[in-house]
Amino acid sequence: MKKLLVLPLVALLAACSGGSQSSSLSLSARAGAVSTTTTAPAATGVSLTRIRVALRDLELRSRDGSKRAEITLGPVVIDLGAADLTSAGVQKVLDSTVPAGTYDKIKFEIHRLLATDKVVGADDLVKAGASILIDGTFNGTAFQFATALEAEQELEGKFVIDATSQNITVNFDPSSWFLSGTTVLDPSAAANKLAIEANIRASLAAFQDDDESGHENHHGDDDGAGHDAGDDHGGGGSGSDDGSGHH
Repeated sequence: MKKLLVLPLVALLAACSGGSQSSSLSLSARAGAVSTTTTAPAATGVSLTRIRVALRDLELRSRDGSKRAEITLGPVVIDLGAADLTSAGVQKVLDSTVPAGTYDKIKFEIHRLLATDKVVGADDLVKAGASILIDGTFNGTAFQFATALEAEQELEGKFVIDATSQNITVNFDPSSWFLSGTTVLDPSAAANKLAIEANIRASLAAFQDDDESGHENHHGDDDGAGHDAGDDHGGGGSGSDDGSGHH
């Protein structure tokens, strides 16, 4: 008579899941420079009061793409108001769980919202058919920059997910959004739309920010060390901004 090999339930579950332990992960956002330089941002006459960006399909990846961890399918909306734009802190966007491990990239899509997307507080984005809305003034005149930009972003960094709770911050640096070299881009001019979209994408960065201070740090690391953040489409945090929303 053949003998049946009976494995403990825990061992079976570990085998099915690949042995990966799920860990808590939060995603936050902020607007401002990630550079430690003190160079003042160029004056553009632009003062921002609100930034809204719609994202979906967020996941962590290894450098070669062989290891992936879904954060959320979304869509989610990053909504940074006037108070957020004048603060050095971060705004919590979502909480999730992902398999423990070390990842080299965070990937997501900037994607316009549709009427079928049920996202709280996203009515303006839906009505505009937009993925990004930026409100502010240009030389004292109010404007709203709207775009239906759809683009995949991969931002590089070192994301170590372990048994403790981690946070990743997505950073927007608006200091270069309305500049082309030294030329100021009027956000209300249709001819400047493509250049502004490219500047927004290039300004994005992401880093592990476990104490949610707006700077790269891991648990037990409070030295505010620099980060390795960029994107595979030629973008990454650059320039300098005092976080005031004035550029």
